[in-house]
Amino acid sequence: MRKIITTFFLVLLVFISHISWSQSSKIDSLQRVLKNKQGSDRMECLRQLAKVYMSSSVEEAIKYASELLLIAEKEGDLKYIDLASSFLGEAYFYMEEIEKSIEFFEKFLETNIEQDDIDGIATAYNNLGIVYRYIEKYETAIQYYLESLAIKERLK
Repeated sequence: MRKIITTFFLVLLVFISHISWSQSSKIDSLQRVLKNKQGSDRMECLRQLAKVYMSSSVEEAIKYASELLLIAEKEGDLKYIDLASSFLGEAYFYMEEIEKSIEFFEKFLETNIEQDDIDGIATAYNNLGIVYRYIEKYETAIQYYLESLAIKERLK
């Protein structure tokens, strides 16, 4: 029995090490590529870095998403403004910086409205509902959840 447990933990350690190395390798590769990218290629690289870092270092995710937002606003690229705003809303929520989270999720909502992205609008309402529920503003949270639900039901 002891040998089975030891083997299990050894396999688990190898698996975790592989996942960690794989993520680290992807980050290193993206950071190298980022140095030479401009315009939409740079924005895509920043998006991928923000996404990867969201699960390991929220501060780094904010760094890359903030740069993405800055470039996207300069270029007038609603798609990347939308993505960066969503990342920043989520990251600030994780850091419990609720006012900033709401600010970016509202920006996320605005860009989805501008793009007429119905599914994105529903997601934005849901995200705002989550934030307001977290700060115990239940009536506001329910309003956002109901907006999201109504849109999702229309999409069926």
